[in-house]
Amino acid sequence: MGRRVVGVRRVAASSMALSILEAFGHTFGTLKQALRVGGLAALLVPSFRRQLVSGLVALRVASFAMRLAAPRSHRELVVNSRIAPVLASYVVAKRRIKFLPISKRAAAWDRQHAWGAERARRIVQEFGGFYTKLGQITGTAAHLMPPEWVRALGETMDRNPPAPFAQIRRAVERELGVKLEEAFERFDETPVATASVAQVHRARANGVEVAVKVSLGRSRLIMSDVRTMRESSERMKRLGLDAGLDMPSILRAYEDIVPEEFDFDLERQKIHRFNQTLERAGLGKYVAVPEPVEALSARTVLTLKWMDGPKLSDVLREPSRQLPSPNAARFGCWENVFSVLFEAWGAMIFMQREFHCDPHPANLVMCSDGRVGLLDFGQTKRFDERLARGCAEVCVAMSSGDIAKLARAIERLAEFDLVNASPATWALIAYTFFDTRWTPLADVNVYDLDRSVLSSGGFRKNSADAFPLMRVSVLMRGLMTQANVVDQSMIDAWEPYADAYLRGTTAVKAKFDIKRYLPIVAARRARRRLGAWLYTNVPDVVFRAYFGDDASFLNRLKETQRLANDKHETADLLLRPDDDDIPLGRVSN
Repeated sequence: MGRRVVGVRRVAASSMALSILEAFGHTFGTLKQALRVGGLAALLVPSFRRQLVSGLVALRVASFAMRLAAPRSHRELVVNSRIAPVLASYVVAKRRIKFLPISKRAAAWDRQHAWGAERARRIVQEFGGFYTKLGQITGTAAHLMPPEWVRALGETMDRNPPAPFAQIRRAVERELGVKLEEAFERFDETPVATASVAQVHRARANGVEVAVKVSLGRSRLIMSDVRTMRESSERMKRLGLDAGLDMPSILRAYEDIVPEEFDFDLERQKIHRFNQTLERAGLGKYVAVPEPVEALSARTVLTLKWMDGPKLSDVLREPSRQLPSPNAARFGCWENVFSVLFEAWGAMIFMQREFHCDPHPANLVMCSDGRVGLLDFGQTKRFDERLARGCAEVCVAMSSGDIAKLARAIERLAEFDLVNASPATWALIAYTFFDTRWTPLADVNVYDLDRSVLSSGGFRKNSADAFPLMRVSVLMRGLMTQANVVDQSMIDAWEPYADAYLRGTTAVKAKFDIKRYLPIVAARRARRRLGAWLYTNVPDVVFRAYFGDDASFLNRLKETQRLANDKHETADLLLRPDDDDIPLGRVSN
């Protein structure tokens, strides 16, 4: 027993020593300094080298045995050993940078973020699973995360190696109970999309082009990853490294959402419900939902009619960023596309109390019939009556601009708790993280400690239930930036649906009408042209002389033009395909 205890201690000590040495070496900038410290330790403690080597050998043996006997526990242990140096380095950096001159802090944080993001990228690429999904979440959160993290984790998207076709064949035949050739006239062996949860193949059945989504059977592995990351997020919060967001609540949100992604019977039912809701709202002529093929679908196989057209992300990557011809004929301009998308989410939330919570651009298709297609209904969130009513009250207050009413509605909802709560702080957070209109903090990531509203007064408690709404807002902001659409409010589009919900009716028809919106679009374009001219031709001194010291209108126009000109690089990162955004309805390249 004594030897076992000593062995365990050596394993733990060796693991901790390696983590500390790596973090220590990074923090002080050079490997040379770290080696000097290690040499000094060897001189002071004669047995240091022997104990370290012995501990390393014991660690390797224990790791190999654990990998064979308990692979998921081994995976958790190894991931935690990779995360530990990153957390340790941030703890040290946070203390060290605090004592630097203000002029040097930003550069120091940039170096720290670059180092940490690179190691996070390696973890995501090596372990896959939920870590790929987490990388996608972080890599698309340009309004929440440092640019270094967005760039590094953006590289991990859509990088899952495909599962062998033999595995896909077995899964389809086992679930459908027939040979693959009997069910499908053609079944392409090369997948059109791979993800951590499923893989998608294009096929043909009964003369119709279809997309076949096949589960990869990784539910236990992925849920184990989610639990590991929640535990890591709790450590981050205790160490003050979650930027005031309350990361454990965010990970709990995914613990609730992710399990439904493994049940394709449930996803098929959701598709029918969402289609009915959009039709009731009068949005069916603008928004399309894929049609399931019931006879070829089961719990782990989902067959949908192929939705023809390019992904929105592909369209927005084109230099012109123009709407495809069929969609231009239907909508006229990007502003109208977003007006319809905003109304679609308003209808889902307040007419159905359930919404698609991952509107990543790879999940949006510019259909050849002119409509916008919504894909991948695995990730959805359902509100109970209390939460839906509370969100409706917040939405109506935000749309009216009544700050006091908004603060009361948020506090009555009792889903959030701020360290330094005030009506102004509640308003700033609500308009920044739950709407798409411009705010002074719309382009400030939460790890910008000098400017983020959360750096000194963050969430004691964030809402696991409401976080999916925050994600919708963040993704929509990124899409708008890339499409050069600025200062368009999602909350204003939701207000009629929220108001109807509070009045006890869901009989709301979409207010979008292309003829009604043409003058509004013309005014927005004129304002943008005026902003461009003022930005390039009128000096600030003229603003102050003519408009006074405030000059808020012209400053706003200048900011609008700056955003339109300077944000494409960040938006391009937002539009990289998602690991789990499966393009069920796009044309394969």
